[in-house]
Amino acid sequence: MKKDKSKALAKSLRKTAQKEIKASLIQNLKEFALKFGKSSKKINKTIEKSAAKLSKEISKEVNTNQSTPVDKTKTPLKSVKKPAAKTVVEKENTPS
Repeated sequence: MKKDKSKALAKSLRKTAQKEIKASLIQNLKEFALKFGKSSKKINKTIEKSAAKLSKEISKEVNTNQSTPVDKTKTPLKSVKKPAAKTVVEKENTPS
């Protein structure tokens, strides 16, 4: 890929990530606000503005690899072996 195409691809991936982040933030914050009281236009407007700013900041930090799309970057987790449980040996109370 040419440099221009890779930059354009990275920019479009950041834009889609920003839109997804913003939508999920708005949804979650509105649900949270409803738990504590009724929603109002003022609260909804504040939530939308704050979500837009925060999603912009988060999407700047997103590290996208141009060769793989965002969905394929997830790697499977390695299984972790748990240590074997130690058996506790109780000493009998014997007179010495």
